[in-house]
Amino acid sequence: MINAVIIEDEERSSRVLKKMLADYCPDVAVSGIAATLKDAKLLIEAVKPELVFSDIKLPDGNSFEMLQDVDHVDFKIIFTTAYNDFALKALKCSALDYLLKPVNIDELIVAVDKYKAQSASKFYPMSLKAFQENTTRETKDRITTLGLATLNEIQFVSVDDIIRLEAASNYTHFYIEGNHKVTVSHTIKYYEGLLDGSQFMRVHQSHIINLRKVKKYIKGKVGSIMMTDGCTLDVSPKKKDDFLRALSCA
Repeated sequence: MINAVIIEDEERSSRVLKKMLADYCPDVAVSGIAATLKDAKLLIEAVKPELVFSDIKLPDGNSFEMLQDVDHVDFKIIFTTAYNDFALKALKCSALDYLLKPVNIDELIVAVDKYKAQSASKFYPMSLKAFQENTTRETKDRITTLGLATLNEIQFVSVDDIIRLEAASNYTHFYIEGNHKVTVSHTIKYYEGLLDGSQFMRVHQSHIINLRKVKKYIKGKVGSIMMTDGCTLDVSPKKKDDFLRALSCA
């Protein structure tokens, strides 16, 4: 049996999740429920769970603050949230598991199955570290670290080191400082919504660039950009004016 706890301040939500786990994930045993960060810390230290289902926003703070207070994070967390906001973006960028509320049964089963398959993942501590970096007050709601999941590993890169992204059907190539290339199985549109719009811009159907990595702009009927890695990219005519405005503000 998987020893689990639920951290949730809405009684109905915690009750529903507990019943869903009992009905559809019978190998998960809920050992307790906490409604605040203070009680969550006491519960975790008392029952030492293997798996924690935790809401993000709680009455006395955000659940990721709990990670800093618990002595040893030797459990995995599946975050739950009703908000499609910055915290959710941070979860995606940190390669952590989450469930949107109201929780869908099929998605819950998939999340638990994924936990069982990856419970000993060596990348999990790095995912938590990336999440903490992305949600500290100093970042001011700006993603600073991005987890790029490849076939065999998760690479964590500084967003400031990303030069450009290139679409390749259902894949995306990341070009990173140091002549480093990483290919991931997400579309470029997926990352367009995650990366900061004041720093990154989609200048072409196939390209998103880091505006701070533009070496020069070459005027012409079809304008083009030279990036710091030496690559030259065309700017879509529809994006040209927006790009020039954005470049002046970068």
